[in-house]
Amino acid sequence: MVRKPKKGSVSEDGLTEEAIVKAARLIISDSGTDGLTMRRLSDDLGVALGATYHHVPNRQVLLRLVAKDIDRDLVLPSTDTGEWTDHVRMAVLDYARLVHAHPGMAAEIARDSIEMTPLSLNPFLAERLGSAGFSSTDIEAVMIALFFYVGGLMLAVPSGVSDLGQVDPSLLAHFETGLRILLLGFAAEMVGTDVVRSPG
Repeated sequence: MVRKPKKGSVSEDGLTEEAIVKAARLIISDSGTDGLTMRRLSDDLGVALGATYHHVPNRQVLLRLVAKDIDRDLVLPSTDTGEWTDHVRMAVLDYARLVHAHPGMAAEIARDSIEMTPLSLNPFLAERLGSAGFSSTDIEAVMIALFFYVGGLMLAVPSGVSDLGQVDPSLLAHFETGLRILLLGFAAEMVGTDVVRSPG
């Protein structure tokens, strides 16, 4: 039986999971998920196709690894100052930017949402929502709604645009306004908080 090397270890072929995922992300950033094939990945790594398959059994597993690696790049906002709505908004927008820098990943995450669940974002959102008074049932409902709302932005932006900073600023402004309204609406509906806020 062939034993798969531990994450971070270097195998006889010189490959590591980190190197494979890094190469896959570069390909996706350049050509989108449609451009990612196991053969191209192997060529870019300078190894035989079989060596790549030895570490990653198929393309879907590779995309799951990429999604988890993207999530690790997420910089979560400090919760020392500001409202919970600001914390959620900043975290969600940063995640959207990271995913959108990898064209096609938004659709992959939407298709395989259970396996590609953000492992750092989701607990952060759950904690912030809990601190605002949401019940565990309501937290789940809000997070599902956020998933669809943010997914809509990522899917609406043209795939050729890899940086959300290149998007029409009015589109992002409308998105952020809608996100704030969505969060405050949830709070009013589920927690009964005052939704009156100063502009901005």
